[in-house]
Amino acid sequence: MQYRAEIDGLRAIAVVAVILFHAGVKTFQGGFVGVDIFFVISGYLIALTILTDLQRQRFSLLGFYERRARRILPALFLVILVCVSLAWFWLQPADMQSFSHSLIATPYFVSNILYWSEAGYWDTASELKPLLHTWTLAIEGQFYLTFPLLLLLMWRWCRRWLLPLTILVGILSFMIAQWGAYTFPTANFYLLPSRLWELALGAAIGIALLNHKPSSYPLFSYQKTNAALVRELSGILGFILIIASLLTLNGNLPFPSAFALFPTVGTGLILAFSSSQTLAGRFLSHPLLVNIGLLSYGAYLWHHPLFVFARHRSLTQPAPIIIWILAIASFGFAYLTWQYVEKPFRNHREVNRKAFFLFWLIGSLVFVEIGILGHLTAGFSDRAAARTFHQDTITPIISTPIARQVRQNSVARLLHDNAILQIPLDSADSAFQAQQANAQVFGLGSVCDGAAITAPECRTDDNPEILLWGDSFAMQLAPGILASNPEVKLIQMTKSVCGPFFDVAPIAEPNYPKRWAEGCLAFNQQVREWLQQEQNSVKYAVLSSPFSQYLLSENKVLLRNGEVKTASPTLALQQFQTTLRELQRLGIEPIVVSPPPTNDLDLGRCITRAEWLGLSQKNCNFLEAEMSDKRVQAYQFLDELAGQFRILRLESLLCQNGICQAYAGDVPLYRDARHLSAEGAALLGQKHDFYQVILSP
Repeated sequence: MQYRAEIDGLRAIAVVAVILFHAGVKTFQGGFVGVDIFFVISGYLIALTILTDLQRQRFSLLGFYERRARRILPALFLVILVCVSLAWFWLQPADMQSFSHSLIATPYFVSNILYWSEAGYWDTASELKPLLHTWTLAIEGQFYLTFPLLLLLMWRWCRRWLLPLTILVGILSFMIAQWGAYTFPTANFYLLPSRLWELALGAAIGIALLNHKPSSYPLFSYQKTNAALVRELSGILGFILIIASLLTLNGNLPFPSAFALFPTVGTGLILAFSSSQTLAGRFLSHPLLVNIGLLSYGAYLWHHPLFVFARHRSLTQPAPIIIWILAIASFGFAYLTWQYVEKPFRNHREVNRKAFFLFWLIGSLVFVEIGILGHLTAGFSDRAAARTFHQDTITPIISTPIARQVRQNSVARLLHDNAILQIPLDSADSAFQAQQANAQVFGLGSVCDGAAITAPECRTDDNPEILLWGDSFAMQLAPGILASNPEVKLIQMTKSVCGPFFDVAPIAEPNYPKRWAEGCLAFNQQVREWLQQEQNSVKYAVLSSPFSQYLLSENKVLLRNGEVKTASPTLALQQFQTTLRELQRLGIEPIVVSPPPTNDLDLGRCITRAEWLGLSQKNCNFLEAEMSDKRVQAYQFLDELAGQFRILRLESLLCQNGICQAYAGDVPLYRDARHLSAEGAALLGQKHDFYQVILSP
């Protein structure tokens, strides 16, 4: 195959876009489409490579797989090895256990399936998973395993249908992607069926160019002026589409979907029409871009782990200059990897087939073994640093008076199945595991997140006096209410993201589409109907939510009459007032609890990092002036209700003299960037007597 320098130029744009996106450069908010550009290029090159060898009757399936493995595995294994070393010192056990799972999945190209299975409301943020970016390698690996076999079959039995069948596969995959973007967005993002069309697009172009005969297609001949003009304009249009997608697309759009046509079609136009003789081709063939493109694979492998471990090492966020240094360093590491790892392993004289096979087998088995051990030992929780952390920090937290009182009063179901108070506290290790379980607070139990309102696990008495209603911000209040009165007659009706509104539900694409909003409305209608029953014993309703999902203009809301409107504070206020007044008409007094203050940084993780790294927890406190815009908007929304309804303002409990506390004594008050921890809620509930606050007029 003839070398095309403009393809390396395309790789350079793609990898730089991805790195800038992960670095948080807002200008390149669509930088994630760099992976879509890579997919189209891969499809194009793989199709051309295989078909060229088939035409010359020298194609070997084993040889193809070996070449792909030599291209991908040596650099990947080096990066994984470095990640294991850094993870041992810097990752807390919960993060180390999650990382261990990726060690099992990555060498066998199934990490995309792992990350799809792990994704959810409580999942670790993507910027904290060292090997998350390998999901793209898994997609390509799965493509490499299946597509050559498909091409071989078509080549033998229906050679003339190669291009139509490839296009058909691409169309079917695109239809799956467009449908999946709005129905199962997470699977749509990570799995091959909804990404295959991007690879098929490149493959179709490769097939078309391979079969192209200039005499049959005069449009593509440079002897004709109009053909040259078409090629020039097509290449320029493709370049414009790519740049426009990098600058205008964003993570709030359903993806991959029709929006992905911008970067993929743009890449396809350049592959199909550009060359060293066209304007776009000459630009992309600039030596600087070509050299960056040659290092693109290594830079892609290195940049994300560098960013991730910098974030793990920092209590809050690394300084921008640190991220920029690491972005540049990723190309330095890429060069060294290319020179001393990639090139030698591609040379059959230096590393023969048998040696390479042993390298892959032993390396993958070692990583899988480490991963299994990491899973079984809860992230190697017996590491020396962990033991110090357990003994000096966690055990005092677990043995605080509040924790003892809650335990003595048998409220172990405050958390999910591995709740903090259900784990024996006989050793430092079990105490650490208990604190890890504290990461998720579902109230009276994990089943209470969207459970049927009659679920017996979600009440403390058959004749409840207090209703706890809302989303995860209502769930987090259960430990506080129970700590203030362990005998409270409480019933919980909660569903994540679904706020306490009778007749409106949020639509936040792609994760919470209209179909989800319909389920939220149905859930809250059940709450309404239950409260309308004559035998209902509820006298007080505690409602909580961040409210942002109903306030932000980029969201939509679904009304009970089926109408979809743009979210706004005015509409939310009207709907919430209507809900609160309906509760009053039912003889139930509503008490609205504000969301806790936040600066949008993961305060829970900051606290545990501080202990893990031996740093001061004071670094996790934040100025009230640094309050996140979403939280300020929510507080302004609640201000409109002041004087009409009772409101418990958590910011007044957590912020004093302009400083908001992330911990109190030895108790971490937060579990993440937005929610209270179980112990933090219990501390606040006991200190400020939430039960009496609810009952007080």
